[in-house]
Amino acid sequence: MLFGEVESLPDADIAVNITLPPLTVAALIGREVEVTANITLPALTVSANVLVFEPIEIVATIPLPPLTVAVSADYDIAVSRPLVNQRSSSWQKANALSINRGARHNVTVKRLDGKQSRWQGALGADSSSASAYSEGVPVKGASQSGFEDATRVQTWETRTLHQDAIRDRRQSSDSVWQNGVPVRFDRTSLFSDMLRGARPEIVAKWDQGVGVRKQHDHDIRLASTLRKPLLSTFQQAWRPRPGQSQPPQPPGPEPCYLPDTNLLFDGLAATDGHLIFICERHDGGGGGPTETIVVPVRSVYMVINNILLRRVSDNFLIPTFALSLSIDADSWTWGFSASLPATALDAVMPSAGTPIELDASINGTSYRVIVESIGRERAFNSDTIRISGRGKNAVLAAPYAPTQTFTNASQRTAQQLMDDVLTLNNVPLGWTIDWQLDDWLVPAGAFAAQGSYIDGLTAIASAAGAYLQPHPTLQQMRVLLQYPIAPWEWATVTPDYELPSAVTVRESTEWIDKPAYNRVFVSGQSQGILGQVTRTGTAGDLVAPMVTDPLITEVNAARQRGISVLGDTGRKALLGLRLPILQETGVILPGKFVRYTDGADEMIGIVRGTNVEATSPEAWQTLEVETQL
Repeated sequence: MLFGEVESLPDADIAVNITLPPLTVAALIGREVEVTANITLPALTVSANVLVFEPIEIVATIPLPPLTVAVSADYDIAVSRPLVNQRSSSWQKANALSINRGARHNVTVKRLDGKQSRWQGALGADSSSASAYSEGVPVKGASQSGFEDATRVQTWETRTLHQDAIRDRRQSSDSVWQNGVPVRFDRTSLFSDMLRGARPEIVAKWDQGVGVRKQHDHDIRLASTLRKPLLSTFQQAWRPRPGQSQPPQPPGPEPCYLPDTNLLFDGLAATDGHLIFICERHDGGGGGPTETIVVPVRSVYMVINNILLRRVSDNFLIPTFALSLSIDADSWTWGFSASLPATALDAVMPSAGTPIELDASINGTSYRVIVESIGRERAFNSDTIRISGRGKNAVLAAPYAPTQTFTNASQRTAQQLMDDVLTLNNVPLGWTIDWQLDDWLVPAGAFAAQGSYIDGLTAIASAAGAYLQPHPTLQQMRVLLQYPIAPWEWATVTPDYELPSAVTVRESTEWIDKPAYNRVFVSGQSQGILGQVTRTGTAGDLVAPMVTDPLITEVNAARQRGISVLGDTGRKALLGLRLPILQETGVILPGKFVRYTDGADEMIGIVRGTNVEATSPEAWQTLEVETQL
């Protein structure tokens, strides 16, 4: 026994002696022709060239020398079965192989009996060879015998493959289509009946589910409102009911007063005996006035300030020495601080790590904040605490919100992406978006952000040159453009407020010079576009640094981002205006247009920051207004 791998085996010479009968070649010639016969066998070559003029019969007898066969074999010791067994039992018998070898070496003349005698007896070769190459009838007989046997062996397989298999497929195919069509028809009828009024648009987009959702979201504007009836339809498989159903309508504006018959007196009584009715859903100017609010010039402005701080959980009133709120265009939440007596420490101390939510009311306008920091200061005859925190939307950011990865697996609009961000496992968090931009489509896979919910919202808003602003009380985030109107067009703007210099107690001005760019290239990335934004009426010869963002995928996004870049150029002036919180203006928020008049001079600009300071009985607001020179 030999263990191990043998790379090669020595050649072995094997001599095979085969006795063949004499080879006979017969040719019958009847006219003057030249006959050339070339016969090549191993170790034997015979050539003959005969020129004759009359019919003769030529018989040639050629003895053949002994044949020598050289065989080279490799033995693989890793194979359990001998090589001979594989060859002998693999595909065919020696008789079938010998016929091929015989047919390859002889010349296709009428009779090839001699060539068949090389491998087998002349009689056996004569029968098969004559049947193969001689007259038509014997060929059919011999060939029919060979193919009939093979046909009989393959008949069952052939019939099974081509006849039985087709029948089986037809049966399964018939059963699928016959049974499946009624089921699909019923379900289709159920789904389409919910929006029978919008059927022409739905029928056109049944092939693309994403397109249908996009159309619905665009019409209704609130994806959460649309998903509720659709989910109800899929969960309840009732048949279409008679009659015509109307598509859901977007909710209208909420009423000012809540439907409650109980009167709540939460403000101090007026000294003049007049009742003060406060809108419970007043948003602090977030919705914006429909017309310009003009503050007239007066010699005296009288305001009765009402400042309250309450705990939201039980409406507990907290005594307050001072209160301040601040917000600007670069902040997505309110900043808050207050000074309280030390006796209110237990009222604002968090329990079990949950921050205390407070309602700060200034002249009837409420702002929801959470307490994040508490400090205490003691002095002679004085014991106070100071609290600070942020708006209630801080729960969407660290450390209250988890870190996540936000992507879009399908095509969505930018507004829909924000709605998707404000979900947890596809369940809405209860926060809504007040979208005040021109929307655009974002292809699948173009959006990717990591962080808290606020980080995801900020990434979408900043792509179009926008910022986030919280609603004072509701769970709502507003999306506002840095420049809703280009600065070079502010002369035609209808301002939200017109303030005279007489109403301000302090005015400050800061001049800022920035490069006067008039063209910028805005580009997306893998699935974006390249946009060129040029200031109207200029040559576009001063190009700002190129801006890239993966969400710049359509013209709307590129145009809005380009205006935000070109708007923050050239010579500007920042006005600081300190004025009271008037009843007609309330707290003026960032994003509002203000026309400031000082005699014959006037300037128009947009509010960039607001700071409120309330120390009973006084309350003041300081505005930072950006103007274009």
